[in-house]
Amino acid sequence: MKRLMLALCAVSAIGMAAASDPAPTAEDLKKMSPEERRENFERRTGGMVRREAEGPKIVVVDGRRTPGKALKYFEQENVEAHGTKPGLPVKTYSAVVDGDAITEALATLEREKCAMAIVIVNGGAKMPGVTACPEDRVAAINADRYDNKDFLVLKEIWRTIGFVGGVGYSKFSSDPMQPVFSAKELEGVEGTALLPMSLNALKTFTTRFGMKSAYSLPYIAACRQGWAPAPTNDVQQAIWDKVHALPTEPLKIKPETKKVLE
Repeated sequence: MKRLMLALCAVSAIGMAAASDPAPTAEDLKKMSPEERRENFERRTGGMVRREAEGPKIVVVDGRRTPGKALKYFEQENVEAHGTKPGLPVKTYSAVVDGDAITEALATLEREKCAMAIVIVNGGAKMPGVTACPEDRVAAINADRYDNKDFLVLKEIWRTIGFVGGVGYSKFSSDPMQPVFSAKELEGVEGTALLPMSLNALKTFTTRFGMKSAYSLPYIAACRQGWAPAPTNDVQQAIWDKVHALPTEPLKIKPETKKVLE
């Protein structure tokens, strides 16, 4: 009974705290500046926190003797992204590849113990723009076919991830998963990174190989899910204390037993 009273007191305290800080109405929000809305959001939720990607990675290697900036742009669109952006577990690096690109991709797959390996090379006319081998989880990109233009190579990185990961063509023109038949057509494709619908299709692949994408949530939601990092300010500390004051297991109340009169 004592445990029940303590739990009810904790819930009551949280309810009183929430009542003392009522959520702003739609009209209130309209009157706020962007800075005031952000401050209100952070005060009520503790701000956004990020859970990093986990599991085997998608490895992309720039094997050209003169690496470009495509890998940097790829990381910016994925690793450093928040919200609805991909957040896939990826690893990128530059290492000169003189031999066959697919052979190197297979070696990378084995060496890195990754879920997918993509190798970018200067292949000249000896190989097509993209060689995708879904059954082997590898692909190669011939940057020469795109005049080594970073934004075109970037699009092909995402497209090869889609091809190997079982993503079909997209009906949205801003998604790079389009049927293109030349570098000029690829240049006309609006977007670079996969859109949410293509990412959902890719999820079948990522889930099968134990990949978990990064994502961001308000601090209060992360606390409730049990993975929030340690508090870094007074607001987060208050949220942490409130959430952890709630019972994590169902209360067990022993039934009262009647004394038998002798």
